[in-house]
Amino acid sequence: MLFYRMLPLLFVFAFMVNSFASVEVQYIRPSVENFSFKEACEKSGVSEALLINSPTLSQLDCMSKIISLREFCLSNMLAPENFSRAYAENEKKQVICQSAEGLTLSLTCKGGNNTLCSHEKEACATLQGSYAKNLKLVKATLQMDRAVHPQVSCYFLSQELAKIEANLPADNDFKSLQRSKL
Repeated sequence: MLFYRMLPLLFVFAFMVNSFASVEVQYIRPSVENFSFKEACEKSGVSEALLINSPTLSQLDCMSKIISLREFCLSNMLAPENFSRAYAENEKKQVICQSAEGLTLSLTCKGGNNTLCSHEKEACATLQGSYAKNLKLVKATLQMDRAVHPQVSCYFLSQELAKIEANLPADNDFKSLQRSKL
């Protein structure tokens, strides 16, 4: 029931991001674990599910039992501590569980009316839920001096790398850490 109440809000958010901004994602040491829809249903307690579909990118319907793909991935991944996102790939009938040691998100703002582009930390927190769930935000920047469109950049690291980054001298930044860990 809550999902149906949230649907208009999700639609507005998706429209706002698609109409006024574009997101670019770069992963640091990414890894992907794939599970077939059937395997995901079985591991979630639904054996021999005849009807399996994905009503949204973040859910799987196993004969009327709705499975949260984020919860499924966190329970079934080999290394869930670096979990970044989960989604259903309908064409291949697979659940994709992504993890990474870090990632950068660049949100390029296209409309003059986008609230995500005026507060970089809030924008990064909003995007973190979709792209960097278990990663830590270590830096958020807003570049207003761009010639065409302002840009928000978000830098996320695993908890382990965030501790290392916190102990680096002040003149080192995320990019130097990114190059050293690749």
